[in-house]
Amino acid sequence: MFSDILENELKPIVDSLDNILTLDEKLFTEDRINQIIAYVSAMFNQQIKQEMVNSYIQTFREQFFTEEEAREASSILVEAINEYLSDYGTISDNKQKIVNVIIDSMKEAIEEAIQKFFQPAQHQIFFELIHPNAKIPSYAHETDAGADIYIPEDVVIPPAARGFMVHTGLKAAIPNGWEIQIRPRSGLSSKTALRISNAPGTVDAGYRGEICVLCDNLSGQPIELKAGDRIAQMVFSPVTHFIGVVTESVANIGNDRGGGFGSSINQYDSNRI
Repeated sequence: MFSDILENELKPIVDSLDNILTLDEKLFTEDRINQIIAYVSAMFNQQIKQEMVNSYIQTFREQFFTEEEAREASSILVEAINEYLSDYGTISDNKQKIVNVIIDSMKEAIEEAIQKFFQPAQHQIFFELIHPNAKIPSYAHETDAGADIYIPEDVVIPPAARGFMVHTGLKAAIPNGWEIQIRPRSGLSSKTALRISNAPGTVDAGYRGEICVLCDNLSGQPIELKAGDRIAQMVFSPVTHFIGVVTESVANIGNDRGGGFGSSINQYDSNRI
């Protein structure tokens, strides 16, 4: 199942093993073996290992692997390497020590890739509950990007309201370099005329006031919400700043696709006429 997918992953490992196993045995003297091990270990830990991690993550992403499939693929990869080594026959103890360094680095790279891709780091957000019924947002499912935001009291959003402020009873201390995005819940949007006015809303790391959700009521009838209802979802997202640089023209920087504001649709329509 994974043989074709893993072909690219095998090549750098096989090349590295070839380089070691084809060297003259005289080079692996007792007084040099520790130096060779240290050199190979440093090379794999500092550069090659990270390249392998990135390559494995890219494969997981492109092939839509589950964690179970990724671990199955890694086992097949290790088996393929062991089968390749068996073709060499007997390997001297000194060469085997170098081989072990390479294989161990490969295994560590696979595990690191799996940890990074399937078990991303979690960060703490400290919440202050300023209403007796306030609740910390929670994820309905393990794979959800957004945590549900609950309202602490009954709310009636008037007909045709714009920017109606719904209180959450929450204050948050967001770590620097991060933001909270307030996004609509698809279920609420599909079943009611309630919309988030400024979706996605942004709560900056330096804000310490109450988090509120600005809502629009697109209908001519009031929308009634009960305490404990989920009003929106909260996404925790990294922030990247840009550095603005003035240039005489942007035409020759990168590629200009040409057009915008529906130009591709207009072009498509004109071709049909």
